[in-house]
Amino acid sequence: MQLSSDWSRERWKEAFNRAGKRYTPQANVALPFETYLESAIQEPAFFDRFDRLIPELRSSQQRLAHISTTVVTVADMTKYLIPRESSAMR
Repeated sequence: MQLSSDWSRERWKEAFNRAGKRYTPQANVALPFETYLESAIQEPAFFDRFDRLIPELRSSQQRLAHISTTVVTVADMTKYLIPRESSAMR
């Protein structure tokens, strides 16, 4: 048995035909197994999802870089703005 796109399509057709009127696209439930199978057989659709995510990931990375710089700056400022306990107060 060879796991391929054709094999997967044939299994889908068989399941669809067995289900008959019981199957409707609205009742379809996406399962993570499909993604696992796509990755195992290196289906192009699996890699296409990553390609579509790259711009979003880059944007998130830039936002996080900006936030981390801001957080460090705020943390550094609080060292000077919030008085520490003096030895007399202990």
